[in-house]
Amino acid sequence: MSIVVNNEIEKTYDLVTKRYEDIGINTDEAIDKLIKIPISIQAWQGDDVGGFERPNAELAGGGIITTGNYPGKARNIQELKADLDFALSLIPGKHRINLHSFHGDFGGEFIERNKYTPEQFQTWIDWAKEKEVKLDLNCTLFSHPKADNGFTLSSKSNEIRQFWVEHCIACRKIGNWFGHEVIRSIDEHKKKGIVPNLVSYHLLSILVSYIKKTMVENKANTLGIEKNLL
Repeated sequence: MSIVVNNEIEKTYDLVTKRYEDIGINTDEAIDKLIKIPISIQAWQGDDVGGFERPNAELAGGGIITTGNYPGKARNIQELKADLDFALSLIPGKHRINLHSFHGDFGGEFIERNKYTPEQFQTWIDWAKEKEVKLDLNCTLFSHPKADNGFTLSSKSNEIRQFWVEHCIACRKIGNWFGHEVIRSIDEHKKKGIVPNLVSYHLLSILVSYIKKTMVENKANTLGIEKNLL
């Protein structure tokens, strides 16, 4: 059966190749170029943006609009890694995995988001090194009681705003650590033209200053600020 399917795929590809040749495109060259471009694959499609902060976590609270009812979602880190292993086995090329911060390995304890540390992502680091996959990290500014009204970094509440600023700073530290751990030495960074994410804290401070300044100048435009930032 697989031989028949492969033959059909090859025949179809030959037909497509000829069509593209008519408009001056070499499909083999295009594929060779494409396969060298890493894609940052969203891990949260696997767990349906539930995260692993608590057992059987589901999407809840404000800050995001999505279904949150995928019946085959990964229920823990092991299942998510297994799903990613399978997906990567089917996708040509070398790619990155894009985690959300609530995908950390919290050892069965609830850790508040502004208290996240790089150590809570060690199992992901070990997996990434084994698979030779680089990691990206997103701040998780949704599905949390402090996001219920839809505002996080631009909240009018000093307490809520500070909480999310601390969360973002924690995530930048983790992301910076990813860069140093997965790519094993500074020399490799230089050879590949990759600079460690050492400017993140400076950029974040600029972002926070902008938020505070804009909120003071125009409190009525808070919604627009939040949409533009996120």
